[in-house]
Amino acid sequence: MQASFRQKSLSGIHNFVTSYPLCYGKLEIQINQHKSGTPAVTFKGDQSMNILFFLTPKALCSYIDDGCTLRQAMERMENSGYTALPVLDKDGGYCGVLTEGDLLWAVKRLCVMDLRQTEDHSISEITARREVHPVRVDTRIEDLVLVAADQNFVPVIDDKNAFIGIVTRSSILKYCLDRYFSREYELVGAR
Repeated sequence: MQASFRQKSLSGIHNFVTSYPLCYGKLEIQINQHKSGTPAVTFKGDQSMNILFFLTPKALCSYIDDGCTLRQAMERMENSGYTALPVLDKDGGYCGVLTEGDLLWAVKRLCVMDLRQTEDHSISEITARREVHPVRVDTRIEDLVLVAADQNFVPVIDDKNAFIGIVTRSSILKYCLDRYFSREYELVGAR
């Protein structure tokens, strides 16, 4: 039903502007349909809504310490069930993100043939294949959405580069779906 909703609600829309009240202000969504039929969505809103609304705090996040070994990183990733985890220094500062692919390429490059050998190598020896950009806690919602479009999650840091949590792309999409398209769902379902 979701695919048919998108086709029904977005087909035939050439210019559509609507405003919705939010918990932290007001957000305006503008949907313009290009000649190719692909809609372009623009968010404009009060600066009073901030990314803390979407934040999963550090206490609820899985992460890796920058001094851990390849084996510790693999075990943390396996236990958490995630395919990518933020890497933090001893002071809680954000260093980057380690992915399963990064671990795999490191094992190949370091010629690790036995799991016990992974204890001899630090994750500092790993070169990340893709940089995951963090955002500051005072980042505008529009900028957060742009970064989240290219990353499964967005690390959030404060003004001292300390990691304070993550914003997942799915939390942004779920919020937008519930908040902005629930009326369209109801209209499509009533037909």
